[in-house]
Amino acid sequence: MPVAPGTLGILVDERHPALHSFPTESHGNWQWFELIQHSRALPLDTLPAGYRPVVQVIDNYERAQKFAFCLRCRVGSGRLMVSVWTSRTGRAP
Repeated sequence: MPVAPGTLGILVDERHPALHSFPTESHGNWQWFELIQHSRALPLDTLPAGYRPVVQVIDNYERAQKFAFCLRCRVGSGRLMVSVWTSRTGRAP
C-alpha cells in the first residue's frame, strides 16, 4: 500500500516570543500559506519524543513522522533558532 502524499497542517506555539508580532493561532491559517507552500520541513525523528518545535508539521497518518518549519534549541550556553521557510522566488521571506 503506498503512503499518502502530503501533510495535514501545522501546530503552532503561538505564545513563542519569535511569533510575538505575527498574527497566529495554534494551528495553520491563511497567513501561513505563503510561508509553507514552497518550503520543505526539517525532519525531527531523531530528537526526543517530548521536544516541541515552534512550528510543527502534522504529517499524514500513514507516515506519521515528526517535522518542523521552525524550531529553537540550546547550543552550549546559547540558543539557536532555525527556520526553513522559503518563498516562491527561492529567497527567505
